[in-house]
Amino acid sequence: MKRIKVLMMAGLLMLLATEAFSQDTLRLSLKDAKEYGQKNNKSLLNAQRDLQIANYTVWETASNYMPRIDGSASITDNLKIATNLLPAQMFGGAPGEYIEVQFGVTYNSSYGVSVSQAIFNGALIVGIQTARLYKEMAQTSYEKSETSIMDNIVNSYFIIKVSERFLKVLESNLENITALYNTVKATADAGLSEKTDADQLFVQMSAVKNAYQSTQRSLEMATTSLKFLLGIDSEAVLELSDGMPELLASYQPETMMGQEFVIDNNLDFQLSSMQVKLTEKQLLSKKAEVLPSLAAFFSYSQSGMGNELFDQSWYPSSYLGLKLTVPIFAGFQRYHSIQSAKVSLEKSKTQHEMISDQLMIQEKQMRSNLNNAFENYMNQKENVLVAKSILDNMLFRYEQGLNSSMELVQTNNNYLSAENNLIQAELTLIQAVQSLNVLLNNQTK
Repeated sequence: MKRIKVLMMAGLLMLLATEAFSQDTLRLSLKDAKEYGQKNNKSLLNAQRDLQIANYTVWETASNYMPRIDGSASITDNLKIATNLLPAQMFGGAPGEYIEVQFGVTYNSSYGVSVSQAIFNGALIVGIQTARLYKEMAQTSYEKSETSIMDNIVNSYFIIKVSERFLKVLESNLENITALYNTVKATADAGLSEKTDADQLFVQMSAVKNAYQSTQRSLEMATTSLKFLLGIDSEAVLELSDGMPELLASYQPETMMGQEFVIDNNLDFQLSSMQVKLTEKQLLSKKAEVLPSLAAFFSYSQSGMGNELFDQSWYPSSYLGLKLTVPIFAGFQRYHSIQSAKVSLEKSKTQHEMISDQLMIQEKQMRSNLNNAFENYMNQKENVLVAKSILDNMLFRYEQGLNSSMELVQTNNNYLSAENNLIQAELTLIQAVQSLNVLLNNQTK
């Protein structure tokens, strides 16, 4: 019995240890979160696999220009050799008579090797160049995906941090309103104050409580979204270690405003440029189809014949040659294919010019948005300080009986509105910085 108790206790300890381990908190700074996402985000993992596929495609295409070597072997057992009739007169017999003869042996065997090598093939050469370009595009596409995901991680991180701060504001505000409501209600029940004052404070208390619960739900959704971006389980415990002051200090726009926009560094511009090059290769490939192709080939084989499987007579044979293929006429199919590729190239160039113009417009718009966002953030930051000071003064005056409950409720609403406006200004500032970072192709700060 004692042994059973010991085993049960050991099992319980192991269960508790396992649960504690599974609930370990993952504590991440913004830098840690981005590094974690780079390694574990599922979309990025697939983008890395696309890079591997592109690399293999290059080698697969290049292998078409390498020698082709094939080996072969066969053995035939002629179970019943065909019988033929020949005029007996050929062998000194009587005219009109025939002799039955069989040509062949019981066993025929052979083995050999053949080699072919493309010497010149324009389509293959262009195909190799195109495959390399696809690999470059895959690399740039990966960088674009990485930039987009890092941008989403930063935005989610900030949404969580500002939501946490707003929750603290609402919690503190709710505690103050609740305490004040309890005091006023007690005095109203004792007939020392108006019941209307208590009712107004109760309505305000309920409104703040609803705002707190709504913000809490939004925080949970933002946390779940960040976990998905990081590639971690939705049940994992996540703690963000960076504080808002340090984060905002690292996202000041002054340094970015003076940074020159080098359009060649922009990932969208790079992809568009590669698309033009790809269309050029497609046109070149169509033109290469009208060029002659030259290949070399060689074959060596041994043929064995005999009536005994392991006692055959072997005879070698081999040949070496060149094959020249010259396209002459294909019913104008190649001509129209080339014309279509030319139009596609012109279309691709026009699209590239449009993207270039759009990026230049975006740059000016994003710089303007960043300036506006920063100015608004500074104004809202000052408004919160003023609104908090007014609220503190209003609370003091209300407790002294110098202001009405209606004035207090209105002042409290103004303060919460100022805090909410500050949060929106912070998020708008971060998004403006991030958008310009992506446009300039900076490393996400």
